[in-house]
Amino acid sequence: MCVIMPLLRGTDGELKMSKSYDNYIGLTEPPEEQFGKTMSIPDSLLEEWYRLASPLEGEELEEALRRVKTDPYNAKRALARMIVAEYHGKEAAAAAEAHFDRLFKQRELPDEIPEVRVSLGDPAIRYSPEKGAWIPGLLVTAGLAASNSEAIRLIEQGAVSIDGERVDGRQSAIPLRTGDAIVLRRGKRRFARVIVTDA
Repeated sequence: MCVIMPLLRGTDGELKMSKSYDNYIGLTEPPEEQFGKTMSIPDSLLEEWYRLASPLEGEELEEALRRVKTDPYNAKRALARMIVAEYHGKEAAAAAEAHFDRLFKQRELPDEIPEVRVSLGDPAIRYSPEKGAWIPGLLVTAGLAASNSEAIRLIEQGAVSIDGERVDGRQSAIPLRTGDAIVLRRGKRRFARVIVTDA
C-alpha cells in the first residue's frame, strides 16, 4: 500500500517547498518570519496553500477559496494569521500581523532590533579614517551575512540598506566614528543596530 500526497510549492511559487531551495516556512520560525513569508507567496498559489496548509475544511474552506478569487490580499493575510496561530497561538498571530504592518504599510522599524557593538579596530570592517568602514564586513559582523561574498552579493542585489537608504552596489564603505549608531537592514525582515566603539 502506498499513500500519494500532493506537494506544496514554496514561497517562490515554482519549486516544491524545501529548505534546500530556501523557499520554505519553518514550523519553529518566529511568528514574524512565518507571517512575512506567507505574505510573500504569489497570489496564484493561494488556493493550493489554503487546501494544503490551512486548518480549514468543508464550507469554511470553500468560503475562503471564494475570497481568494475576489480579495486575494486579505485572503493571504487571513492565511498568514492562521499559519502563525497554528504554531504560536492567536496572540502571536495578531502581534506578527501588527509587526508586518509597521514594516511594510507604515514603513516603521520593528519594536526590537538586535544590537551589535563593533570596534573600529575590528579587522573584519577594514576601517580607515579616509574611507570609513567596509559595509560587507559590517554585515558579517552584525550577523546579517554568513560571509563577505554573501554580503557583497546582497549589496549587488539591492537587498541592503543603512538607516533606510539602500546601499548602492558600487558603495563599499560608510564613514563612521566612535559613538555612531546605524541600522542595517537585510531584505525585508532582518535588522541589526550597529553601535560603533573605540578602535
